[in-house]
Amino acid sequence: MPPFLVRLLQIGMVRFRLNLLTLALLLPSVLIAALALAKLSAVQAGGDSVALVEQSLEAIEVDMSTQAQIAQAAASAMQGQAQGSKQMIATMGGLLEVADRNASACVQLSASISETNRTIDELTHLAVQLRDMTRAFRLA
Repeated sequence: MPPFLVRLLQIGMVRFRLNLLTLALLLPSVLIAALALAKLSAVQAGGDSVALVEQSLEAIEVDMSTQAQIAQAAASAMQGQAQGSKQMIATMGGLLEVADRNASACVQLSASISETNRTIDELTHLAVQLRDMTRAFRLA
């Protein structure tokens, strides 16, 4: 082989060795960078997951707040109905008292009417006796 070719091959081998050495020195840095990028990607995915969970929790909080407001409104409405029921019970109690007084008054009125009928019967009997007596007085 000609000496210049040998020399070219030697220069090429030196360059090749330098390139291998450079590659060997750069390889750990490249691997570390790749791992760092992979970890960064995982961290970003975790951050996205946390943001999604946070949004879901906010939506749940809003729903719970809405349900609490609905429950408070229902409880308030029930209290209003209970108050209305109490008033109705009081009114019905008053109505029952009036009905009892009316029944008592009806009994008294019936007794009074019976007494009045008896008085009318007695007065009628007395009127008949008086008429008979006045007839006897006129005839005599």
